[in-house]
Amino acid sequence: MLEDLREKVSKANHELLRSGLVKLTWGSISAIDRRLKLVVITPHSQSSVPVDPSQLIIVDMRGHVSQGGRDPSPDALAHLELYKNFPEIGGVVHAHSAYATMFAQAGRELPVYGSMHTDYFADPIPLTVRPVANAEGKDAASVGAAIVSRVPRERVLRTPGILVQGDGPFAWGRNPMEAVQHAKALEAIAETAFGTAVLNAR
Repeated sequence: MLEDLREKVSKANHELLRSGLVKLTWGSISAIDRRLKLVVITPHSQSSVPVDPSQLIIVDMRGHVSQGGRDPSPDALAHLELYKNFPEIGGVVHAHSAYATMFAQAGRELPVYGSMHTDYFADPIPLTVRPVANAEGKDAASVGAAIVSRVPRERVLRTPGILVQGDGPFAWGRNPMEAVQHAKALEAIAETAFGTAVLNAR
């Protein structure tokens, strides 16, 4: 089932890992088949190693596993909230890339400092409210709701990323590889913005 979409997610997962944006278990990537209303997503605790198509998990729009022998990423419900609310989105990436995560954990949005920002993001990269925590430390449904509340529908593909306060960045695109490209751009912008802010403070 969904062999073509599995292949695309696997390739995007490999590119995400090559970029160095994901370490240990801190990340996830997914794509949606809107006709079947099914989502292909990386498995739980397998973010930092390349995932073959057969290892990916298929979930329905409620997060229930439709196919796959493991649990999906614990971020699955956050991915699903994006797909439910923004039909333009075809792929979602969550990472804890260093500089973007520093901004998210410091509770600061990413301002527009220059043209490299606006090449990929038309607006400042917004910051969510701090999501509600559960016993495990993070409630993915709350994360998804926090993201949706901060993303204007008409600008979802013009500024395809966000910082979740106390957590890290999410990025999205029309397909999973585009979502990876936006995640890479977001991290490069965050790194440059960090250096700019430090120099401006001197």
